[in-house]
Amino acid sequence: VEKYKRPDFEIKLDDFAANPVLNQPIQVKGKVRAFFGGKISGAVLKYEIQRNLRNYYKYDEYAYVDHEPETIKTGELKMDESGDFAFEFLSKPISSIPKKEKPIFYYTINIRVTDQKGETQETSGKIAVGYHTTQLLVNANRKIDVSQEDAISLMAKDLNARPSSFSGKLKLTKYKTPDGIFKDRPWELPEIQQIDE
Repeated sequence: VEKYKRPDFEIKLDDFAANPVLNQPIQVKGKVRAFFGGKISGAVLKYEIQRNLRNYYKYDEYAYVDHEPETIKTGELKMDESGDFAFEFLSKPISSIPKKEKPIFYYTINIRVTDQKGETQETSGKIAVGYHTTQLLVNANRKIDVSQEDAISLMAKDLNARPSSFSGKLKLTKYKTPDGIFKDRPWELPEIQQIDE
């Protein structure tokens, strides 16, 4: 069994900016720091950006659309004396999926840093991006008593599950019960009526 070797440095990714939008560049920032408190300079950073799709269903056709993760960008840069790094990538959608379906894309950032002594450390981060920036969640029981103020609660979050502010109006509409339900007849109307209605 190979002896465990304590790592000399770590990679930390900064938080992503709030509410990123598709077809816009996304900034990736972070830092490489030595555990003894110093900075790592002269290290080589390699990165890979992968795009994936979150549970996408075409509701009009009741079909699940599956997409394999796809590498959309790779790169390499040399660390400066500060140990900080920054790069960006374009959050491209999958063109075959229409905007009206409101797909949500996951972009995974894989980072590998190798210092001058040959030690390699890795980290990764993930960010969700869509054509929309906010999801509205409704919390209500199956039966709603409209006389209670807390019968319905609303919560807004961005696509990365961070709280988001919102304003608007909530309108409850009662459906009118139909007198009957009609389906299209599978065959044509018979010429001779043999069975009464």
